[in-house]
Amino acid sequence: MRSERWWLQWKPVAPCRRWNCKWIRGNLRELQCGYARSHIYAGRNSSLSPHALGMGKTLWRYFNAPGNVMFVTTNIVTLAGIICYSTLTSIGRENSMNMCDLEPQDGLVAESPLKRYSEGEIRLGDNKSPASSIAQHVKMSLCHLFYSYYMCRDVANGRHGDDVEDVSEWMKEVRAIQNEIPTISDKMNVPPATFYHVWKQEFVALLGNLNRSQQFHMPDWRQYPKDLQAVCFLIYHSDLRTLGDFIKVYNDVPYRSLRTLLRAWLYDNSHLFKVTNDIDNEQFYSRLLRASVPDSPLFSKYASIILDPSNPRRRVFFNNRLREGTPTAALGTIVEVLNGLKGNAQDAFCTTARNDAVIRLISMIRADCIMARNKRGRNEVRILLFQGSVDEIQQKRASSDERKACYRLVSEDARVMRVLNSLSELKNE
Repeated sequence: MRSERWWLQWKPVAPCRRWNCKWIRGNLRELQCGYARSHIYAGRNSSLSPHALGMGKTLWRYFNAPGNVMFVTTNIVTLAGIICYSTLTSIGRENSMNMCDLEPQDGLVAESPLKRYSEGEIRLGDNKSPASSIAQHVKMSLCHLFYSYYMCRDVANGRHGDDVEDVSEWMKEVRAIQNEIPTISDKMNVPPATFYHVWKQEFVALLGNLNRSQQFHMPDWRQYPKDLQAVCFLIYHSDLRTLGDFIKVYNDVPYRSLRTLLRAWLYDNSHLFKVTNDIDNEQFYSRLLRASVPDSPLFSKYASIILDPSNPRRRVFFNNRLREGTPTAALGTIVEVLNGLKGNAQDAFCTTARNDAVIRLISMIRADCIMARNKRGRNEVRILLFQGSVDEIQQKRASSDERKACYRLVSEDARVMRVLNSLSELKNE
């Protein structure tokens, strides 16, 4: 019995089928893995909560990806660079503030190439309105004109400075020009009118640049001759915006030669001045006519303002007394032109032009006269200075009755009769 049981115990087991073995091996692996996981979590991470275990899995999956690791690394490097840059700039700023607090040292001061001005060399401007570009252009042109005139005069006369120190900058420049000219004679000392003509041809293009006038500043005239000092003082303290400002400068200039230059300059530059009604410009025009009689070319220019309908200077000198927008001239102004023509009668070259001008003026008195009231309330004769077409002239001319009244006043004016008789005698000669 016992042996039989032993045999039964050691009897070989029948071989299992193949699929059963695979099933057994698979179950054994799962059991082993499950046992291992449960053993690890139970032994090592038994103190973590389920939430912490979930975050750990999430972080592991995040950092396990190469792209995420590169992104985080780039952000860390950028943040470190920003912190370093801000730190370096703050350090540089602190160092610069510390340098400003240091006391200056004589050995470290560099010499400046700019000129240092003393207190006496600085001139402060007056409390007045800022100068316009046109006014600056006027001052620049006049200052250059008078400076050139006095410089040429002293060079031609060979002066050594009667009223100027020999060591002044003015006399140094005079001597420098005299040394450059081989021969100096009295012929170089030309009249003011001729000098202006030469100066205009030489510098009109240069002085016509408005950019130069905007940068112009009056020079230090303390080393100039006394006459030129007085003129520069007048120019500096005048606004020279309106024709009235120019008239004040003209009246204050005490030298005849400078007034000749001003008359010649004004005809070419009268358009630079603003026309106002506070001053009677026609009276100043009559003064210019009388003063220009010895200078035939200049007188012809000023007379053309009356004789030439297209002359734009009519609006400058005849702005106060208008009739329906047309400038008018007083009968006395026409008489001044006739007197000037009589004074230039000995000039044979302009005899024909003089006769044409006389005929033109007499025709204006006869056809373009009107009746007006003067400042005293009395009747006076004025002459229309037409600038428009023939139709406009016919519409604005006075009636026949008004012209007859004007003829009566003209016949009673002794100045007109006297100058007409003088011109008729010259014509007969």
